[in-house]
Amino acid sequence: MTFADQFPFKVAAAPASASRQRFSLTSDILSYRRCEKQYGAFGRDGFVPARANQQFFGHIIHQVLDLCHRHFAQTGTLPSQAGIDQYFIEVQSALRSHGIRAVSSAMADTARDVLYRFNALEGPALYPRVRDTEFRLETDRDSYVLRGVVDVLAVDPNDPDNPAEMEIWDYKGSKRPAQTDPRLRDYEWQMMVY
Repeated sequence: MTFADQFPFKVAAAPASASRQRFSLTSDILSYRRCEKQYGAFGRDGFVPARANQQFFGHIIHQVLDLCHRHFAQTGTLPSQAGIDQYFIEVQSALRSHGIRAVSSAMADTARDVLYRFNALEGPALYPRVRDTEFRLETDRDSYVLRGVVDVLAVDPNDPDNPAEMEIWDYKGSKRPAQTDPRLRDYEWQMMVY
C-alpha cells in the first residue's frame, strides 16, 4: 500500500501569481543596454562590481546635494563651503559604514570640489525651485513594473503648481559624454522615460 492509498487527498494547484518582475530604469534597463554580460553577472548572478570609485562618487554627490536642498528649504540660504564640508563628512561616514569608500583622498577632494561648484553655479537658481528630491516614479505595465528615482523635481517659478511645467534633474557624477557616445543617448532616453 502506498502513501497516496493511505491518505487519499488532493492538493489544489497554487494559483497563478499576480506578481510581476520589477525593473529599475538605471540599474536594470540602462545597465543591460550598456553590456548584457555585465548586467547578467552583477544583476542576476550576484557578483559585486569593483567600481568603488563610481559608487562613492555617485552616492556622495547625490546625498550631499540632497542635504543642500534641505538646508535651503529650512533656512532660505545656500549652504556655505563649511556647511558642505560638514555634510560631506556626515555622508562619507555613513557610506563608510556601508563599505563604500573613496579609493584616495584626491578622489574625495574632487567630489567635494564638484559639490562646491554646483552649489555656487546651480544652487542659487535651482534650490528655490526644488519641489521634491529622490522622487520615486513607477509605471505599472502588463507583465512588469518599471521604477526609477528622479534626483530633483523643480517647479517653474511662473507656474509652480503645474506639473507639466516641472523640470526633472538627474545628477550624473561624470563628465558630459561626447555627442556620439552611446551613454549620452542612454541619458537622454532615461530622461524621456521619466
